[in-house]
Order: sequence, then C-alpha cells, then structure tokens
Amino acid sequence: MTHRDASTIYRKLDSALLVFDGRALEPFGSVDVHRWHVWQRPRMEFTEGRRPTMVITLGRSGYRLTMPYGLQHLPGLRELAALLPSD
Repeated sequence: MTHRDASTIYRKLDSALLVFDGRALEPFGSVDVHRWHVWQRPRMEFTEGRRPTMVITLGRSGYRLTMPYGLQHLPGLRELAALLPSD
C-alpha cells in the first residue's frame, strides 16, 4: 500500500514501513529505525526469486541494509526508488 500525505510517501511492507519526504528516507523495521538524507545518496536495489530482498545502499559510505519484501510490493517499491535522487 502506498499513501501520500502532502509531499511525504509512506510505503507499507509486511514487516516494515518506508517513509520518504523528499529530504530523507526512513525505513522502520520491527526492531530498528534508520534515517538517511538525500545527500547521503541512498539507492534501492531489488532481487527477485524464492526470497525477494531489497538492499538500500548509501552512496557516500557504502553502508548496506538488507530486508525481505513480498513480490506484491515490488511495483510500489520501484516507484519509491525512482523518487530518490541519483548521481
């Protein structure tokens, strides 16, 4: 499910919530929260297959966060990834 509130985009996954307000990408998991600003160049990549995985990588530091997702969420996740600034 994708929900827009003004300029903020909320993307609900089975076990996480991703929020992007144009300035920061915030993944909220079951036990942790991160906040990555656009100047840190977060980018999202997706694997498909038996265990679909999303990898969020920070361009400046190379930090990586890996989380599973359901294939039914892939179109919305790609939409969110397209909003992130690229180099």
